Amino acid sequence: MPLHLAGDLFSILCALIGVGCAALLWKVTRPERDPQRICEYLRQELHNSPGDAQKRFEYAKALYGQGYMTAASHELRQSLEIDHQNPEAHYLLGNILLLTGNVHAAGAHFEKATQLSPAFAEAHHSWGTVHELSGDLPAAEDAFLRSIAIDPKYGIAYFNLARLYAATNQTAKSREKLNQAIKLDPMFHEEALCCSDFDNMLSDKNMRQLLYRSA
Repeated sequence: MPLHLAGDLFSILCALIGVGCAALLWKVTRPERDPQRICEYLRQELHNSPGDAQKRFEYAKALYGQGYMTAASHELRQSLEIDHQNPEAHYLLGNILLLTGNVHAAGAHFEKATQLSPAFAEAHHSWGTVHELSGDLPAAEDAFLRSIAIDPKYGIAYFNLARLYAATNQTAKSREKLNQAIKLDPMFHEEALCCSDFDNMLSDKNMRQLLYRSA
């Protein structure tokens, strides 16, 4: 569930904390258009309600969006101590752990997120990434496939399936998934050109045509 911080402030707020809270904060922060002030506002709200798991989670998301990973991790752990049934909190903490190289711990949180919210496509995808990094390619494939079954327009899952199939010399499957990814977002064409995982597929004429048709 990537947090996109481009665009006007209301879009930023929606990405960080959801539409409901964004509508409220829009009134507070509109004059200055300063995401830092959003964090400060949420910090004050949390100070007034330290036992509110949702407010702590919202503050953690704001910190995450600003790149304060250590602080966000702390707040997410505190939030989960109060409410351990929040799949988004598990997912976000898993992302931070994965970024810092703690693959096993990240996997536990992604798994928990999928258990709490079985239709959470991003969590299934991230859990697949953990399986891939751990060398369990069949489990990674299953997780990526679950992700796109939930969200057929989730391009990165198609791309990573294409990588996975390339690594296991399944050329036709790799080409199919890469083509689907590129159709969803042309950015994946450039990603594929820079990705060494597809190098062993270049002997396949159709794969070469797919990779270099618009290079």
